Amino acid sequence: MNFGFLLCLLPLGKLSLLAIGAGLFITNIGVPIYNINQVSLRQIITPQRLRGRMNATMRTIVWGTIPLGSFIGGALTTLIGIIPTLTVSAILSGLAFLWIVLGPTISLQKQPEAAND
Repeated sequence: MNFGFLLCLLPLGKLSLLAIGAGLFITNIGVPIYNINQVSLRQIITPQRLRGRMNATMRTIVWGTIPLGSFIGGALTTLIGIIPTLTVSAILSGLAFLWIVLGPTISLQKQPEAAND
């Protein structure tokens, strides 16, 4: 889960720093757990001969969106200002966990069968 939305608490002072610190702590524990699970799941459902392509595609999707997000953030800042842009981006990043919670992966009861090569 991403706790970027906690940036909205910055104007509240010392309490906000504690909330942001707690959110970052939880995030830094959760990210490795998520990464290990998602890579394992991707590898088990992908045939051996396609794993290199699958990993390259995932890297392109994940890392390729960074420049696009930078461009959108700059354009949005020009249009509405920096504080509203940071608020919008914090809310959107805070809601990113919904893709997992509302998707089919959360309901898996056991590890899928390995893909046939």
